[in-house]
Amino acid sequence: MSSFFILFAFILPVFSENIEVLEYNDENFNEIKKYDISVGLFYSPDCTYCRKFMSHYDNAMSELEDYEPKIVFFKVNCLEDGKLVCEKESVPSYPHIKIYIDGEFAEEYDGERRTDSLVKYLKRNFGHSSNELLNIMDIEKLLDGIDYVVLGYFERFTGLQTAFMKASFVLKDKAKFGHITSSQLLNKFGLKNNVILFKPKHLHNKFEPENATYVGNKFGLKNNVILFKPKHLHNKFEPENATYVGYGDAQDLINFIQDNYHGLVGHRTKKNEGDFDLPIVIAYYEIDYEHSPKLTNYWRNRILLVAHKYRNVTFAVSCKFEFENDLWRLGLNSTAYDHPFILAIDTNDVFYMMEANFSVDVFGKFVEDFVAGKLKPYIKSEPLPDDNDDSVKILVGKNFYEIMHNDKDTFIQFYTPWCMVCLEFATAYEDLALEIGEDVVIAKMNVAANDYPTFISIKSYPTFYLSRKGMFDSPLFYNGTLELAEMIKFIAMHATYELRRYDRLGNLRSRMEL
Repeated sequence: MSSFFILFAFILPVFSENIEVLEYNDENFNEIKKYDISVGLFYSPDCTYCRKFMSHYDNAMSELEDYEPKIVFFKVNCLEDGKLVCEKESVPSYPHIKIYIDGEFAEEYDGERRTDSLVKYLKRNFGHSSNELLNIMDIEKLLDGIDYVVLGYFERFTGLQTAFMKASFVLKDKAKFGHITSSQLLNKFGLKNNVILFKPKHLHNKFEPENATYVGNKFGLKNNVILFKPKHLHNKFEPENATYVGYGDAQDLINFIQDNYHGLVGHRTKKNEGDFDLPIVIAYYEIDYEHSPKLTNYWRNRILLVAHKYRNVTFAVSCKFEFENDLWRLGLNSTAYDHPFILAIDTNDVFYMMEANFSVDVFGKFVEDFVAGKLKPYIKSEPLPDDNDDSVKILVGKNFYEIMHNDKDTFIQFYTPWCMVCLEFATAYEDLALEIGEDVVIAKMNVAANDYPTFISIKSYPTFYLSRKGMFDSPLFYNGTLELAEMIKFIAMHATYELRRYDRLGNLRSRMEL
């Protein structure tokens, strides 16, 4: 990997007339992997906008020639020798700009096609994200917030320091980074060429350490990285930091920080929910670390009492108000609970719900049964109808399988309450039930409030399926009109048994045939 971080240097932009933008094509495009950060311009020689922008692109490269970290500029001709590359990179139009890290696509630039805009964007998004800490006050101020903090302690320039700086801009949205080079501070802490990840104080607990220390063996045992968790997440079940033992490689360090970031019970939000792997157990309640940290951690600590026993399961706490819409789609009212309510999701994306009121013992039993595969899947469902004797049967999540596994075929309408076509068709659907209901169960389900099997595909409303006796898992999709005659013809043709009043072609039988 190229050396692209020179620390503590303040360099003014230098313009050079001798440098040129690199040219890449189908044969040599993979060479961009040797650059830590590279910017690619995909263009067409016939494109007027490309020709106008080319000078701005060249000027941006010149302005950033001596910028650290080093940013390499290249271009690809999409109509000639770079045609295959442009197809592979899914270039939609010209000119198109993409940014790469170690040759891997990072993001697209969609700002103004001007030198100042491109330079400003690159400096903001791909510059150093670590601040030098000059004294104890600087360090305490950084550690006193609610964010995760990664500190680098560097006596001399090493590969670990390069890896640290790269990690700082890759993970700039996940943690705050700071580095220390003062010999006085290094001696005070007894750390030389180390990196530590600190957890926020509000997440400290007795079950896990408060920070994580990286040990990069490639550069000797004294090259360490420590991840410090925020104080509000400290607890007795895990250390407040985590120690990394690895090669001092940038990606290895990034993986270490991400793996140790959330600890035993992470604070899951809409922004970071992608960090949490399945299987997962989530506790939803009112989370407010700013105004009510003690109550917030009271419930989190109850979760930790169980979570520390199951290291192969992901545990998280989420604010029920932040995930209100997600819970509503599951048929859950976030305001109906004054204690944490628990959802678990297995590796097949199947949901399970703890229905009893929360207690550590009840929660522990729920997790035990979840891991053992003893729980019944959670089914979103309206309440069971008090009576279901009307001509059109009501299907809900809780009775779907029961009604479908009867002695008759079942014709089902899937609808939503706001579907005007469904509302207008309601009377005609009742007529269908009166016409053939003695032979086939005619039913309907509100899919906005009830779960239905995954083998049923619904793309519009209303949608109809015929489920034949003994063939529950392979219902027939009805693709006809809303004319009753056409529906009857479809049902008559595919029903398990012939209808009493209609033949297989859907013709009404004569009196002599009845």
